[in-house]
Amino acid sequence: MPKVKTYPLYLIFLFAFALRLAFAFWFQRYINGEIIFTNNDTTSFTNAFLNLYQYGVYTFDPTHPDASFFRPPVYPFFWGAHYILFGEAHVFEAIAVSQSLIDAASAILIYLIASKLGVRPIFALIGGILHAVNPFQLIWVPITGTEIVATFVSLLIVFFILTSQLSARRLFWLGLLIGSAVLLRQYLGIFIVIAAAWIAISTQFHPYKAIRPMAYLVLGFCMILSPWVLRNWVNFGSPYILMGETRGYYNYGPDAVAFENMFNKFDENITPYFYDAAKHGEVDLENFELDPRIKASLKEAVVLAHRCGPSFLEARKERSFVFEDRDKECEANVIDAFERTRLAYRANVGLFRYNATRLDALSKAFFKSTLNSKKFSNSYIDIIVKICFYVRTFVIISAFLSICIVNWNSFIVISYPLFMYIYIPVITIHTEIRYLIQADAILLALFALTFDQLWRRLEFRHDD
Repeated sequence: MPKVKTYPLYLIFLFAFALRLAFAFWFQRYINGEIIFTNNDTTSFTNAFLNLYQYGVYTFDPTHPDASFFRPPVYPFFWGAHYILFGEAHVFEAIAVSQSLIDAASAILIYLIASKLGVRPIFALIGGILHAVNPFQLIWVPITGTEIVATFVSLLIVFFILTSQLSARRLFWLGLLIGSAVLLRQYLGIFIVIAAAWIAISTQFHPYKAIRPMAYLVLGFCMILSPWVLRNWVNFGSPYILMGETRGYYNYGPDAVAFENMFNKFDENITPYFYDAAKHGEVDLENFELDPRIKASLKEAVVLAHRCGPSFLEARKERSFVFEDRDKECEANVIDAFERTRLAYRANVGLFRYNATRLDALSKAFFKSTLNSKKFSNSYIDIIVKICFYVRTFVIISAFLSICIVNWNSFIVISYPLFMYIYIPVITIHTEIRYLIQADAILLALFALTFDQLWRRLEFRHDD
């Protein structure tokens, strides 16, 4: 690994930490209009711990069975430790400080990963600096949610993979770390596949040489996951690890999933359509070229969902039931109505148009240039936001060019970003940047690699 004097790393860490504190407790008011530490997801983390701490039941909503395992325990316990240490009055501010420290440390990990890839110190530092000033990372620092901790854990896993050298102890710890990552943000579980691939590559695909390191990796992984799996199996009759389609929220039951599966064929952002259906019983379909029969069928499904769909009743605050007492017959009818319409639409438009939003979401994952919110439109902040998006696009594309550099280490590092840039836009049909910030952080190390290799070529030509 190329060596560097440590003081630039200290400066980057201190700068990143100070910038995050300044944003969390001061600058964010110019973006959000106020100082905020929570979003719509926060209560599902905090209530999961509080219900365990106060009543001995781990769930963020005791009336909904899915709420008992949708939020795995790592982040709720992380928040809970701050709750116990700093009290209810200061817990969210304490989380913001801790996440500022954690995210500043992520900048150092990016430097270390880039260095392990053979990047020269000055270019590795560029990767760390870019993370330090990354606005898409910065805005999540004060928020009680998994984004910041998941970024740090993702980078730490990559660093562990690159430095494990098939050491039994390090592979065991790597397994523990990946198992913890699954209980933090569940799609981080793909790292167990990436780690296994790295072992296979390191042992030159020799099965006998790979067995022992694989065993240590899997042992650590299973030791962390097994208590959670057993708890779910004993209490709920199934060894849940990953969440299903529903997530423990009353406004996101199977009927809402069926609605989403239909409307995400028109637009990846289905939230406005869902609330129009829930509140008004109608959705504006004029911008969609639909066969009249499909349009009529879709309108009927929306009216039915508005009238008695459990998720839709909750969305407009008219729910008067607990989960077991919901109108299961209506829920089934709503699901059937949307599913029949979806299948008819697929048969009518063909496979390419049916999946057009997936391709659009994939394009936006790389080239998105605006926020979903229009609050900054026609303002200087809107211009700054566009510039930030353009810089992000340049960095991402440059980082993915590192795949042209034939290097097993860079292949391992790029595996997670490749997975996420397929999984989030193509499989889940989402384009929110927060789902990609872990991948983007890893890509900064690869951006440093690409930049370094390009500079080497320029130096070589200059010498000639």
